[in-house]
Amino acid sequence: MAIGSVCEPLDFPDYTKEFLEEIFEPFEEDEHYTLKKVSYLLNGSRIYGYLLIPKENKPMYPAVVITHGFMARKEYLTFLAEQLAKDGYIVFAYDTRGFGESEGKKAVLWHGEEDVERAFNYVYTLPNVDRANIAVLGHSMGASNSLLFGAKDGRVKTVIAIAPYANISEIVLFPPSKDVEIKSSPIYYVSNFSAKSVLYVVGERDRICPKEQSEKLFNKTNVKKRIVIIKGEGHLLIGKRDEFVRVVEDWLDEEMALYGG
Repeated sequence: MAIGSVCEPLDFPDYTKEFLEEIFEPFEEDEHYTLKKVSYLLNGSRIYGYLLIPKENKPMYPAVVITHGFMARKEYLTFLAEQLAKDGYIVFAYDTRGFGESEGKKAVLWHGEEDVERAFNYVYTLPNVDRANIAVLGHSMGASNSLLFGAKDGRVKTVIAIAPYANISEIVLFPPSKDVEIKSSPIYYVSNFSAKSVLYVVGERDRICPKEQSEKLFNKTNVKKRIVIIKGEGHLLIGKRDEFVRVVEDWLDEEMALYGG
């Protein structure tokens, strides 16, 4: 099955490679956190990511795992990762298989759930992570795969789903088979969620994963939930970064215990 036949939404050409390169920002060291490039293996493919560890001398920290979307890479949400590290969270942002620096065949649709799980397990084993307070955060395809993972794994404290799709068949040019649809679409799983809570964030003018997709998921989610629609914003949520970051910070402050805070 060709990736493009399943994953290219109707207005995908709006986001050219050149445009995307302009919004990817390199990770930088900061006085508030240590930046470390790490790697591990997933089914024989080497996965690369950045680990941001706060410089607060605490024995443990809550953590956030960040998963990018289709055609993106770990540097898409650099600004958010760095702010969360400044706030006192260990943050791990990685490239899904076949994207960015990571090796392997592109992990699209439900295959990306395995990447979320492997990243979560990596963070879960770190000695300075509070295992009871790990969030998974994803954008677009990464959001939907984070929901798929959060639906089955009760170790996840909260899921932050940014511009997810509810049903993959409703946003692509050529719908996949029913089997692929069910495996890839979180709408089939959020009514029996294992993670403790879910935050949905979506742009009011998102044309790739329209806000109605998030609203469908919100309505079916059976655990504590919130939906925030950012006015005037599209799929990438780059016009109102400050508002976007505050929404995420407020949710994490509510859901996650900052060790020693």
